[in-house]
Amino acid sequence: MKNSDILDGLDLDTLEGIREGKQRLKDLAKTSVKTSLPDALDRELDSNESELSKLVQTHKLLDELEGIIRTEERPQVQTATWEDIADNIEPRKWLVDNLIPAHTATLLTGQGGKGKSWLSIQLACQVVLGYDQNKPKPFLNPEFNHETVYTPHNVVFATYEDEPEEIARRLHTIAGLNIYGTKPADNDDDGSFTWVRHHLKTVKDHLHVVDMRGIGCLWGPGEGKHVQVTGELQGAGEDLMALCEDKEAKLLIIDPLSGAFGGNENDRTAAYSFTSIFRKWADETGCGIVMVGHLPKDEKSKQQGYSGSTAWEAAFRSLILLEKKTYNEDNKTSDANREKEKATGARQKGASTRSDKATEGEKRTYESLQCIKKNYGPPHPTIPLIKTGQGFWAQAETRDEAAGIYESNLEYWEGVHTNVVQQEEENHGDFF
Repeated sequence: MKNSDILDGLDLDTLEGIREGKQRLKDLAKTSVKTSLPDALDRELDSNESELSKLVQTHKLLDELEGIIRTEERPQVQTATWEDIADNIEPRKWLVDNLIPAHTATLLTGQGGKGKSWLSIQLACQVVLGYDQNKPKPFLNPEFNHETVYTPHNVVFATYEDEPEEIARRLHTIAGLNIYGTKPADNDDDGSFTWVRHHLKTVKDHLHVVDMRGIGCLWGPGEGKHVQVTGELQGAGEDLMALCEDKEAKLLIIDPLSGAFGGNENDRTAAYSFTSIFRKWADETGCGIVMVGHLPKDEKSKQQGYSGSTAWEAAFRSLILLEKKTYNEDNKTSDANREKEKATGARQKGASTRSDKATEGEKRTYESLQCIKKNYGPPHPTIPLIKTGQGFWAQAETRDEAAGIYESNLEYWEGVHTNVVQQEEENHGDFF
């Protein structure tokens, strides 16, 4: 087969045609190596050029042609006319009112193991069910009981860390079901997860989990280039974007950012290049992006909400931090707040509230969601959070309520740990 036959029917004036041609050459080369290489070596070692080397040379020519077309097709600097701008102006859209903007990129950060992925799944459920900015939102509200689904939207969840089965376990848990999704969980006594459970089939039909483990980063240095060279969109990034466009996705969740970004996090140029590519794509396609980031353990990064160059804060349009906050209680918790804490604490399996133990000046801790940087809309207040028994992040009315539940959960698990240790000592006492 001649190389010209291999490339027959391809438009080599386009990047798509060149990529298809290179893929055909690779496939043919693999077949040649697997089936006929021993015979080919015996037959062609004395010839000027083997068939396999011809394929390699053709591939190199396609590489050169691809570089020429990339140069010709690179974005050109040009002025936006006021007429075009006026035609495109519309009110700012949000995935979560005044917190997570649509059509652009948001960074959700926090220490590892804090529950960012769980929070992302909750967000995905809300977007799937089509609750837009003019409708009530169940985000952070497990007791929301709106049975109407407006227009379901597709959401793509690209995970570099967990297998798809783990995403399913967490989704079922959030819905108040066992991990298999077959029956209510043992600790779902209050039936407070009706909106996720009621629409679970719709969520599964429109939530598309992509296993990115082993696939590679979305953006990084080009093939054969050094890591310090400003990167470019990789094949995995193009494939993921194409998948989202094919699904007409409303939201793309990437977990975590470090899996998608193949550059140096301290390089401000690389940070801007990476985020600007995805922000422009999000604006053009209408697909919002939430990237989940991890914080290092140093205090400075914890406070600023990101790791690496300050360009990360500047490049993302919204930066949200999931963290524990501590405050000194100025006054004893009111009786009303104490009753709320006890009522909510009853949802935690085996938990008892510690709000009645709070005294003036005591240091208390609670979980929170804090928008530490936002380019659009007014400042957003810190949201006190409660982690329910089913794993759902819920908004507390006050930080006192959130602190009470956090402390009761902590007390419960401390008790579980103590009981486990005591049982182990009793069962294995003869061995010590």
